[in-house]
Amino acid sequence: MGMLGRVTLIGHSLGGLVLRAALKHLEEFKDVFYGLVTLATPHYGYIHSVSKILSVGMWAFSKLTKNPTVSEMRLSDNINIEESTLYKLAEYNVLQ
Repeated sequence: MGMLGRVTLIGHSLGGLVLRAALKHLEEFKDVFYGLVTLATPHYGYIHSVSKILSVGMWAFSKLTKNPTVSEMRLSDNINIEESTLYKLAEYNVLQ
């Protein structure tokens, strides 16, 4: 590994999900991996938001931008929720 000491990954919002998904591909660095910090990351998605404003905003944003990331965060990228991207990411169990 050379001069690499300890590594802590830090991600904000969608970046936290990207880091979480990348963990399974970083197996070769497990000896130097120290931690993972995510800030305001929607690990559970936005399907259970208590804020109606946020729910409507996410819905409107997904319709206006056609961005697949928004539908993934809303767990609406697949009719079967168990086949959605965020649900599958939760099954990786990389945070242990």
